[in-house]
Amino acid sequence: MAVVDVKPKRTGAQAGVSGEPGRVTSRRTRGWTVLFDDPADDDVDALHAPGIPWVGSMDGNRFCNDVYANRVGTSLLFDVTAEYDSLPSEQEAGSGVDVRPRIQWGIATTSIPIDVDANGNPIANAAGCPLDPQLKREFRDRTLIVTRRVRKFNSIERDQWADTVNSDRFFGYPAGLVRCVGISAGEITEGGTLLYNEIAQFVIRYAKWGRMRPGWKRLVWHVGTVERAADGTLRTIIDTDGNLLTQPVPLDQYGRKVDPREPIRGRGKTGGGVEWIAAPDGRGIWLLFEIYTKRRFKALKLP
Repeated sequence: MAVVDVKPKRTGAQAGVSGEPGRVTSRRTRGWTVLFDDPADDDVDALHAPGIPWVGSMDGNRFCNDVYANRVGTSLLFDVTAEYDSLPSEQEAGSGVDVRPRIQWGIATTSIPIDVDANGNPIANAAGCPLDPQLKREFRDRTLIVTRRVRKFNSIERDQWADTVNSDRFFGYPAGLVRCVGISAGEITEGGTLLYNEIAQFVIRYAKWGRMRPGWKRLVWHVGTVERAADGTLRTIIDTDGNLLTQPVPLDQYGRKVDPREPIRGRGKTGGGVEWIAAPDGRGIWLLFEIYTKRRFKALKLP
């Protein structure tokens, strides 16, 4: 992956955009085109291109509240748009409630077991079986902390967001990449008014494995010692000498032993409804499992 070119595209203005009750701002958009040299590059790569702003950054007296990227047809070109709102008026700023939250970006490093290499192929022995013990890799996840003062805070409602994953675009990132760690708050008093300092914490897993960007889905290399026959029954797999297998072997999307003469391509769902994607070398498939509940993060009204 390499960025070939980033060019400013357009600037637009829209006055009188209403947000929260009693709040009127003027909105401005800025645009860029981002050109790559690899068809595997996607909208997340475009968001990370040089010169593209982050949500929460400033352009003069304007606050960036959204950034998003879209591929132009099937080309290597992406349109990137950033939306900016004007800063709140003095009257709004003096109300004690934040109309512009404080946003902090960071990096968190985690060491976790892996069974897929950088190209999207399984880490396996010569027989195609997973290694035991598994290798580990350092993950660099992006962290996001959003802090704002609010008049009300319902801890029971906010607790329901912990360990959920976005089902919609959130801070520019597509569905499945952003996990809410939790939302907490502490009481503060300003000018005799009781407020709450709300802190929402998120972790963004955007690492790519070859052409895959699984986010918070769990990748499992599909192997077994039992396969599904054409009539739907299960049978134990035997080797070419007629002996029972002592180690699991790769299975295809139908639950059958993979035939190395017929590489598997594409992606889809198994008969049981589990999402799968073929390894780049065609020697088997990855099963992708949703291990976190998805929620519409737009309902959080951040930023």
